[in-house]
Amino acid sequence: MRYSDGKTVYKLRYSTDKNEQRAYYDARAQLDTFLKAEDYIEKQVMSNVDLPYVRTLNKRTK
Repeated sequence: MRYSDGKTVYKLRYSTDKNEQRAYYDARAQLDTFLKAEDYIEKQVMSNVDLPYVRTLNKRTK
């Protein structure tokens, strides 16, 4: 997490034997705890994890 001037506020390197998605959510929980304790608001978080997502298509059928 960084300030708008580019200064790093919180950096977390998380290593585990769990799968990548579960590790991401565990690390996010730690970040959320930090944000709440320091009364910060999250603007942008960078991560190198590819998370699955669900996308809807606007597809017409005849």
